[in-house]
Amino acid sequence: MSRADLHLIERRSRLCRLAGDEVRYLVEHHRAALDLAPTTRRGVWRVLPRGVVGVLHTPLRRVVISPKMPIANLLLLLDSTATPEAVTGPASGEVVLQMFAGQLAELMRDRSRLGLHRDYRERSHEGPVLLGALDVAAQMRQPIERRDRLHGRVDDFTGDVECNQFPRAVATLALRSGVLDAPTRELLQQAIAGFADVADVEPESLARRLARMPEPPGYGPLLDLCRVLLGVAGGVGELRSLLVSMERIFERFLCRAVEEAIVGRADLRIESQASSTIGESPGLLLRPDITISRADRPEIIVDAKWKRLPEDGQIPEDVYQALAYACFLGARRAVLVYPGRKRVVRRFVPPGHDVCVEVRTVAVSGSPALCRRERQRLQRGLLRGG
Repeated sequence: MSRADLHLIERRSRLCRLAGDEVRYLVEHHRAALDLAPTTRRGVWRVLPRGVVGVLHTPLRRVVISPKMPIANLLLLLDSTATPEAVTGPASGEVVLQMFAGQLAELMRDRSRLGLHRDYRERSHEGPVLLGALDVAAQMRQPIERRDRLHGRVDDFTGDVECNQFPRAVATLALRSGVLDAPTRELLQQAIAGFADVADVEPESLARRLARMPEPPGYGPLLDLCRVLLGVAGGVGELRSLLVSMERIFERFLCRAVEEAIVGRADLRIESQASSTIGESPGLLLRPDITISRADRPEIIVDAKWKRLPEDGQIPEDVYQALAYACFLGARRAVLVYPGRKRVVRRFVPPGHDVCVEVRTVAVSGSPALCRRERQRLQRGLLRGG
């Protein structure tokens, strides 16, 4: 028999009574989303959601994780051009998912109206006439009595490519989660209809492949939203979770802010999650959130940190990480950005070096006018160092 939903808030711990089966399931399948710690009371656990928002399932009930900020501020975090002044109230985990899924449906419909990106992909063909190049291996496996069948490899100019498979896969995952209401499900189903000729593939493998491929023009917002909705994997079978990462949302917010700040600056270029390998194979893999380059050389590294900054304005391990990025990649500045209403700008310069690590905060809660001003202040600070 299922229990009532368990409601949590990201990054805030709560004492909860959990059955043994629930604890085992959460530890096995949702370790990336929740931290569990036993207490001195039998069956009572301290549950701390990490930086995730959404809905996950246990064998007994749903766990709904809501963001700390009101929905108006979350809308601004997602889209700086939004007008959330009339929107009030808290943003529950379910509301956030409906909002994301609705936005995904809208972007997918826009994409199908403009036309899906097409590219050449190789496919197998079998028939009495050879099409394309002979597939020698497949032909050798053909039984002797069927030598009248020829196996070939054909290049098709098709829309069934990764950049289209990914939105369809994420939309299908959202539908199967059992979290969305009827109107949102209908919107997603209509959007998927525009991708009818696209194969339904597992989204996790697609996300990894897309990270190594060039992005087709116009696909940035759609693929970025898919990565957010794919979120934090967890659950099995019909109990799959649908959780989005607030760290990823904050990173998107910063990436768009930097993109706007360098508009018209032909000397600067921005890359998100650019990978660099240092040293001999296997080497040290570095992947800062945002890299601002000048003349193809990294100049400013920006790293998003969705966590509370202590009163002393520093988290040593984060500073060490930023310093390593700057030194290994040859950047002159590395900037750590945290959410926070209190204005913080701290600089750390190692003696005898020209590398600077900065710690900055940006307000993402409060009035929309305040958030917009703070965003503009951050943009000026990132480029000018002020």
